[in-house]
Amino acid sequence: MVNDGSSDNTGALAASAGAIVINNVRNIGKGHSVKGALAQLDADIFLLVDGDTGRTASEVHRLLLPVLVGEADMTIGVFPSREGKGGFGIAKGFATWSVERLTGRRLAEPLSGQRAFLSRLLPDMRLDPGYGLETGMNIDVLRAGATVVEVPVNMTHAHTGRSLAGFVHRGKQLMSIIFAAARRVLR
Repeated sequence: MVNDGSSDNTGALAASAGAIVINNVRNIGKGHSVKGALAQLDADIFLLVDGDTGRTASEVHRLLLPVLVGEADMTIGVFPSREGKGGFGIAKGFATWSVERLTGRRLAEPLSGQRAFLSRLLPDMRLDPGYGLETGMNIDVLRAGATVVEVPVNMTHAHTGRSLAGFVHRGKQLMSIIFAAARRVLR
């Protein structure tokens, strides 16, 4: 578990439950945190789950199973449809379009942070900083010929909604996705 400079008690709770906790002194962002953690850990399978999934994180077994039995090299969690809207779908739409344009594969949830993958995929991944992490991972592993399976999970997470903070968040997310896709076009 990576505690990315948070001031709440999540890291201590995870450690008391038996998790290995990597504590960032300050917030360095999701992409850098994941990249740093993966470089420090030795495992056959990695499981990424966002901290804001709360108690619904117990659904992660659904992501692990296809990887464990050899049906997938990487799984991506697909959340149930939710009532109400967060934004206007621009960031997700661009991520969907980018992945499909660069790999030929259309993903339902290209931005889902909930995923499991084989460690052997790491050399194929250029782990982007910020919110472009998942889009970049999708493009990289699909281009490498990995089997990617989207898995329905009964999970929820915090939504920023249609507030100023929500639009700022999605603006940063969109910029990170654009940069992740552009790096792969130029590569």
